[in-house]
Amino acid sequence: MFKESSNFQSGHTSTFCPFGCGESDYRWHFLRCTKSPISKEATSETRKLRNVFKRYKVYREMQSVILQRVKATLQSQRIVPMQLDDHTDPLLQEALDEQDTLGWDQFLLGRQSKRWEELQHKEYSRLAAQLPANSSLPAHFKSTVLSKMMIQEATYIALNRWQVHNEVAHTAITAKEYIKERDKAKIQVRSLLSTPRPDHIALSRLIPETVETLLSQPLERIKEWIATWKASKAYIAPTLITTYFQTT
Repeated sequence: MFKESSNFQSGHTSTFCPFGCGESDYRWHFLRCTKSPISKEATSETRKLRNVFKRYKVYREMQSVILQRVKATLQSQRIVPMQLDDHTDPLLQEALDEQDTLGWDQFLLGRQSKRWEELQHKEYSRLAAQLPANSSLPAHFKSTVLSKMMIQEATYIALNRWQVHNEVAHTAITAKEYIKERDKAKIQVRSLLSTPRPDHIALSRLIPETVETLLSQPLERIKEWIATWKASKAYIAPTLITTYFQTT
C-alpha cells in the first residue's frame, strides 16, 4: 500500500507533469493524467480486477459500482454522488458513499472501505444458504480473502501507472519517444504471440493471462517480457533438434 509519508516526488526535476498535460505533477496525478500513454487503457488495466470479482463470486451490483468508479478515476472523470435504486442492498449505498468520501484514488492506493468486505460477507452467507445439506462454499470464498485480492489488484494498477510515469520523469527519454517506443513494443508482443511456437513449458509459462494485461504494463516490463520470450525460444530450438535426432 502507498503511504502518505512516502516522498514520491523526491527525484522530480519539474513540478509539471512529464507527459506535458499542463497540470502540476501533484502526488497522485500519475493516476489521472490524460496524456499518459496508459490513460486510454483503463479497460485493459481493470481486466484482472474484473477476473478476481468473477472468481470470487462478488455481489453483482458491487462489481458494477467498483469497476465504473475505478475506470472513471483512471480516465480522469469527475466523480459525482450516485443514488442507487431502492431495490439495491442499503449496505452497497453505504460502501459507495464511504469510498466516495475516502476517494477512489485512495481505493487504487489500497485504502478501501471496510463496507465492501461486509457486503461480500453478506453475499457469501446468502450463497451458502442456497447450498444443499452437507455442502459448503469453496475455501477461498471468504470476504477477508477477497479484500486482500482487491487491494492487491488495485495497487497493481496504481504501481503500473507510477512506473510508466517514472520511466519518463526520471530518464532522458521524452514523452513522445516513450509513447512511440511503447507502441512499437506492443506491436512486437502481438507478433511474437501470433507466430507458431513449440508446445514447451518454458514458453507456456510466459503466455499472459490476457494479452491486454501484458500490453497495459510499463515499457520496461514489456521489453523484459520480449527479451525473456526470445531467449526462451532460442534456448528451446537446439533442444528440440537434439531430441528429434535422438529418437529417429
